[in-house]
This record gives sequence, C-alpha cells and structure tokens, in this order.
Amino acid sequence: MTPVPVAVEVLGGDGSVSTVQRTVYTTVHGPVVALPGMGWDTRRAYAYRDAALVRPAMVDQFLGMNRSRSLADMDDVQATVGATGWTVTVAVSASGWALVGDPSATPAVSDAGLLGALAFGVSDPVAAAVAEQGAVMLVGSEPESLWQEVNGAVGAGLLPWSQLPRVKVRDWVVATGDTHWLPNDDVVLSGFSPLVGPEGQALSPRARYSLSAVAQMVDLARVDGRNLGASDVRAVLLENQGLVSGLLLDDVVSRCQTADVVAVDARIGANGTQLWPAQEVSMGEICSLLDRWRGTWNLEDQAPALWTEFLAAFDPGDLRRAGQLFATDFDPDDPIGTPTGLAPAPAGGGSIPCWWHWLRQHSW
Repeated sequence: MTPVPVAVEVLGGDGSVSTVQRTVYTTVHGPVVALPGMGWDTRRAYAYRDAALVRPAMVDQFLGMNRSRSLADMDDVQATVGATGWTVTVAVSASGWALVGDPSATPAVSDAGLLGALAFGVSDPVAAAVAEQGAVMLVGSEPESLWQEVNGAVGAGLLPWSQLPRVKVRDWVVATGDTHWLPNDDVVLSGFSPLVGPEGQALSPRARYSLSAVAQMVDLARVDGRNLGASDVRAVLLENQGLVSGLLLDDVVSRCQTADVVAVDARIGANGTQLWPAQEVSMGEICSLLDRWRGTWNLEDQAPALWTEFLAAFDPGDLRRAGQLFATDFDPDDPIGTPTGLAPAPAGGGSIPCWWHWLRQHSW
C-alpha cells in the first residue's frame, strides 16, 4: 500500500477556514475503500479498480466516432482508442449495414482468475453480496487475479476490441440496455468474457419487448414490400405498450373475476403506526378497472398505476423465470417468447395468489 496525504480546506460554522488532513491509500489494484460491511482490518482491505480509468481520453473516442465516415472508420476508432463505457454502440451505414457492439473497457482476467472469483463469490459472504450487485471480487493476493497485458488493447490490463462483442448485419439490431448476447431475433453472440455480461440467460421484460416490437415492425414491412423510415421507428418507441401486461392481463382479469371479497390483514409500519386496519376488500372494482384497460400506458388510464404496483409485489427474478408470476420457464431457444403464461394458483391459496400478495402490501 502507498499512503497519499490529502489536505482539504473546510469552512467552519463560524466562517473560518481550516485545513483538514487525511491519508488515503492506494495499491497496485487501485485505491483502498472502506464501505459498509467492507471495513479495513489487519486481515483484509478492499481496493476498487476501474477499467474506464485505463482507457484513452474519452474526448478522443467521441471526436473519432463523430468524424467517422463509415462503419470501418467507427471500428478503427474503437479498436485504437476505445468506446463509451456506459452505452452500447449502435450505427448504420448508407449502404445498409447495421452495427451493434459493446467494446467498452473490460478487464483482461485469466480463466483461472475468473474461476477463483466465482468460487470466492460462493464461499465469502462479502464477495457473495458484491456478486448479487453484478460486480466481481477478485482475490488480490492471487497472481491469477492480476489484470493481464494483451496485445492490441487500448490500455494496460484491458481486453482488445477484437475480443469484445460486436456484430454487423444487413437487416436490424437493437441495443436493449440489458444484454449483448441477443442483438436481434436471429443472431446470438457468445464466447466472450463473463465480465462483459451474462450470456444465454433470461432477458428483462424491457429487452424482450424491444426485440419483439422491432421484429414485428420489420416483418410487417417485409410482407408489405416497403422500406422502413424514421416514422416507423418513432411509432414503435412511443406506442406506450408493455410486455408483461400484454402477456398476462387477460388471464389475470379472468382469475380476478373468480374472487369476490379478499380478507386483508392489518399492516403496521416500521415506526409502529398502523397503515391500515384488517379489512375485507372487494375485488369487483379492481377487476372492472383492469378489464376495461387495453394495456396502453396513457396518462388518462388508472390501470397502469395498479398494474405497476401489482408487479412490484414480485421479486425481480420472477420477471425472468417461472415461479410466482410465470408458468412457463425461460427457454434459451425462445428467449424473446419466454417465460410466459400466468402461474397456477397455489394449493390452498385461493384462485388469485398474485393479487392476494399485492393486497397485503398496498392500501387503496
């Protein structure tokens, strides 16, 4: 560890200014951090290393991409100075090629180092908590955890552009903000470092909807024998539809209509205040509201707020797999169409398990 003295001028309550001095520490892996649950003691310290700090100046990336005259120019820029670290790159050419890729700065860690991190994420509670947030904790004292030097990389310890996901096609691609492995309904990208992101796993509802909506738009244009324009894309972006409501709304309404009155327990807040008393809630108004809804998320509709609160009762994982919400599990051979179908009612739980859980947590 290397100590680094830091002095900061601080304004006091009486208007005077004093200098406060602290010492921070850096390591070969990056600065030492002390976060809740990640304290520094005699056995262990935690360092944070940011791949984005290794890449060339960001202004060179944006300047180079803005000056690009072709997709080849765009590739050259990203291969030599990198790409933005928080967005996927999407580009189209006048000759009809579509490009999508995620060549952002990514650490070059050996397979042994990644396997060690995976094992550490299972055996160590702090590493497990970090893994749940989508980050990776390496054991810095192990040589295989060091970032490797790879020829062609834009910075020391990074993967080169050639080892990062990218595809160029003649029809269409979508950057869903969720995953790199499925850029359209026909192309699968795989074999990249897990530090880029998971592959072959269930998509978020947003990603599924984006891919299905664009695929449908393209298919209809092909049937009609016409080219697509900006107005077509704009219509898809602004049509105010949702995936889960489109899949499950009719089944949820049907199940809701089988119930009359649901008993809801009293709920007490964290400060001891009663949020609502024990009561019986009529499902009739709820069912009618949803039955009238056509699934469009417009300001004049009340149903979207109700549907949003309904989905909030489920864990995020329930939106990606079979269980409390969906009946049919994710199928990697049908990643856009699955999971699907309303989950069956639990034994002894009545015919509206989803609403029962939601009503116990929300007041009217």
